[in-house]
Amino acid sequence: MTTSNHSNRTRSGKSATRTIAGFSMVELLVAMAIGLILISGMISVFGGNRRSSELNQAMSNMQESARFAIDAISR
Repeated sequence: MTTSNHSNRTRSGKSATRTIAGFSMVELLVAMAIGLILISGMISVFGGNRRSSELNQAMSNMQESARFAIDAISR
């Protein structure tokens, strides 16, 4: 975080120094890059979990259908 001093004259003629704090452009770009990396990692993890869940659901449906078919054949 950077600070800069600005000197202003008051009505009495004395100089009043005030400090303005803020982020530089480089600091903002670095923070945005780090945020982008974190968000893309989270999206990747959640996307993988979703695909895994869909595969597990499909496998469960297939096993249920196989049990039903074997039960129907054995009667």
